Amino acid sequence: MRSEGGIEGQEIPNGITRFSPEARKAIEESSWPILTLTGRSIRDLRQSDIRIVPEWPDQNYLETLPSRKSEVAIQWRSLENSFNKPMSQQQKLVERYSARLSEKIPDAEAIIGEAPDYLELGSLYIQRFGVPLFEYKTTLIPAFPNFLSRLRYKTHMYTRTATPVNSPRGSFVAVVSYFNEAHRLDGWPKEQDLHICGVTPLIVPRQG
Repeated sequence: MRSEGGIEGQEIPNGITRFSPEARKAIEESSWPILTLTGRSIRDLRQSDIRIVPEWPDQNYLETLPSRKSEVAIQWRSLENSFNKPMSQQQKLVERYSARLSEKIPDAEAIIGEAPDYLELGSLYIQRFGVPLFEYKTTLIPAFPNFLSRLRYKTHMYTRTATPVNSPRGSFVAVVSYFNEAHRLDGWPKEQDLHICGVTPLIVPRQG
């Protein structure tokens, strides 16, 4: 079946890989948002007045790393039970999630994306829904009495990416967040857990 000049589920002439009709129908029936990543680099995003604050030095090579050119869907802002775990465990969670997803939608799979994927996705999410993808309002201390638990503040979460960052201290990967009206790009040890670092699987068309 053809759509927009190409075969669904494969890369089409404009370079964007799209979901098959069957996958799109299943995703839409599940009310998961579908957004289109367009191969924009972090530099491209900055030049379009999207605020991206680097919090990690000597990462200039990331500026030209492009996002994927593909439709993506997301079910979770962060995968359940993915916080406070090293990346190896988060990868296994995403692999299990992808296997379950493929039982429902054979033409789709779930992956951990690269840093520019999440930065472009975050900006698209704000444009569509008016709220950041990686920022939450959370109760300060849930165990406090009711009148105190109503006190709320904005906190940010990180999502782990598959993008390595330069560090003399070992194996680090990029993490992406949103805080104080800006997208933020930071680095964190690959195998070190962090209570505000989860993982956001990208649902993408299955290739091959």
